[in-house]
Amino acid sequence: AASASASSSASAGAGGGHAGYVFVCNRATQGECQRRRLFGDGAQMLRHMRGITDATDVFLYNFETRAVFGVFRRVGDAAMSIERDAWARGGRASRFPAQLRVTAPGGDVDAVFDNGKSGRVGFKVKAGPLAAREAAKLRAVFGVSTTAIRGGGVGGGGGGGVG
Repeated sequence: AASASASSSASAGAGGGHAGYVFVCNRATQGECQRRRLFGDGAQMLRHMRGITDATDVFLYNFETRAVFGVFRRVGDAAMSIERDAWARGGRASRFPAQLRVTAPGGDVDAVFDNGKSGRVGFKVKAGPLAAREAAKLRAVFGVSTTAIRGGGVGGGGGGGVG
């Protein structure tokens, strides 16, 4: 699913929330994340996810293909079990109960492929909160300004999209 691990180097964005946040997925969970427009993580991560605000740049990173998808915006607050059956297997509860509903302003979501340690993104993509500098670098890779995101006009040309 879209699971993340907290980064102690997280830096607050405007309004005290995270400037950016990366959720991770793999080939098996990416489609479900995109179809449900829902990202998730282990219950212990909910406290970090609560730092995702309307101003936070949210990204989905497939660690198997090294594709980064974005830029997403939250739809409401992170909470436990928004969809109880998301990423559930064999009748069990969700493996990722800390969840965040997302949307893609403008409807299109691009994918950027990172080629390792610094790659096109300019830093090693890892799960969890992003420092303001890292969020700005990722946003720039997608060719999106903060103004375009806030105004709902994230353009892009459809690489694996939600929406």
